[in-house]
Amino acid sequence: MSAALYQLSVLISSFAKYSAVVSRLQCKWKGSCRTQRQILDTIIGVTVWKELTEVDFFSDYIWDGLAMMITNLEKLIRWLTTYPAGLKLNAHLNAILSQFFVYHIYLWQTYLSVASVYIGFGFISLSCFFGLSVFFAALSDLLRLLTVHIYCFHIYAFKLATLSVMSIKSLWRLFRGRKYNPLRKRVDSVKLDARQLFIATLFFTILLFLLPTILVYFFIFSSLHYGVCAIQMVLSLLSIVQDKVIFCVFKQHYN
Repeated sequence: MSAALYQLSVLISSFAKYSAVVSRLQCKWKGSCRTQRQILDTIIGVTVWKELTEVDFFSDYIWDGLAMMITNLEKLIRWLTTYPAGLKLNAHLNAILSQFFVYHIYLWQTYLSVASVYIGFGFISLSCFFGLSVFFAALSDLLRLLTVHIYCFHIYAFKLATLSVMSIKSLWRLFRGRKYNPLRKRVDSVKLDARQLFIATLFFTILLFLLPTILVYFFIFSSLHYGVCAIQMVLSLLSIVQDKVIFCVFKQHYN
């Protein structure tokens, strides 16, 4: 029980550290005219939220957009198994990677079905009472929570691509009779017999032919990840700009 509580506290502290809402709330209470700024910001936030609820913003835009993204992502992975754009991807590795990511997309759908019940509407509604700037920050945090699997896909592909490139680099060095010495942190000479040289050459050739397939998946999931990051940056920028505009209005009024 204590271990579970400890893990929960670590999770909460980590979320608070990187949360856009927490960062925005900390910035809101700095400077002058805090009460007046908060009242005006709250009025704007509640007004905007009222307009969004009338058009059913959350279900019609956010959840439908995520469902469309999941469907298109699954179609994209299926498309990669058909040798797209003339790319000669490795058939066996391509099948393994596609099955791996399609299964994780299924897990993502399950995660979203649970998340739609416990987070979302109430979280966004509560943020409006803290102002429009916090509303934008809450959207950024919600986007991060709902697209956590895109980040996981990016990490999986990045680690696999890094491991492949580093292995090819080491085998190429070994093929030339060189070996990195981690103790002295330098490259030393090494003598290999015929069997060792054959094994090194074999693994080097295999990894070299598998690398294009790995890089295709890495490029796709990295593009998706940085696309989500760009949307988060736009939401954070809107939050900062809106808060600064209110601050400048009250600063001019009281000066």
